[in-house]
Amino acid sequence: MHADRFDNQMAFDLLARPEHQRLLYGALKAAQVTKYHPQFEDCVTVAHLT
Repeated sequence: MHADRFDNQMAFDLLARPEHQRLLYGALKAAQVTKYHPQFEDCVTVAHLT
């Protein structure tokens, strides 16, 4: 599988949309990863990249 810079930019733009942000944070909340969790920022980053 080949991903170029354009594909990556499109993916980040898609995730930056408010409705997708809610989906990511909702999934983290369901997994009981709140903003007070010691690895919250790492989990957010991983969620954006996967």
